[in-house]
Amino acid sequence: MYVFQTGATGFIGGATACRLLADPAVDRLALLVRARSENDARTRVHSSLLRFADPDVVDGWLPKIRVVVGDLLDDESLCRGVTSDVTHVLHAAANTSLRGVHGVRRTNVFGALALAHRARRAGGVMRFVHVSTAWACGRTDNRVVLEAPPDLDCPQVCEYTRSKAECEWLLERTAPDLPVVVARPSVVVGHTRLGCAPSSSIFWYYLALARLGVWPNDPGHRKDIVPVDWVADALALLLLHPAPRARIYHLSAGATAESWTAIA
Repeated sequence: MYVFQTGATGFIGGATACRLLADPAVDRLALLVRARSENDARTRVHSSLLRFADPDVVDGWLPKIRVVVGDLLDDESLCRGVTSDVTHVLHAAANTSLRGVHGVRRTNVFGALALAHRARRAGGVMRFVHVSTAWACGRTDNRVVLEAPPDLDCPQVCEYTRSKAECEWLLERTAPDLPVVVARPSVVVGHTRLGCAPSSSIFWYYLALARLGVWPNDPGHRKDIVPVDWVADALALLLLHPAPRARIYHLSAGATAESWTAIA
């Protein structure tokens, strides 16, 4: 299998790149990286992988890696990356800003659609996994959130979640012939073996609340948190499985989610 992936220098993307490189079914992994040069791109990828694997392991993966310097909205770099021999595409790149509008939509909507339509034109893609967010469902009090297309009329938490919902909606309508699977991780914090060493993003928030002894909800309120390596395993499963039964999957703790009392 020849996989093309975006977002490998990010938290989820880096963990997933490691998971794919360790999989014997993956013969080659092409990574789209924004950088000033190919050497800079390779350095960024190498540093990202080292967060999750030992140096000798990462060095052993290097022959399987192809680095493509470029941008999601640069058609020339997408053409160099998603070639006719690419069999699987994992889109994990995202702008996670909670305030930005232009930059968020540029990456999360226009960039994702550009990649999807390049994958359609390439002709050999058997699976396109789009990493969205569980928050694409919008603000809801429902105890059960359906794995269904987003309702664009539902109020959103921020521009990031709005852009993810819009992209899911557009993918379904503009690329119906592309074998898309949407993966919606919930809150991703830490690693089951490495703790928060690879990234402390979001963890600082929970740590601050615990030290202050406060919580914005009832202490019995459950928080859906999942570790990054579990998310990487799930993304690899959805990408490489020969026949997923559904089009949308939530990657969440679900009924096993812990209460704030337990988390604190």
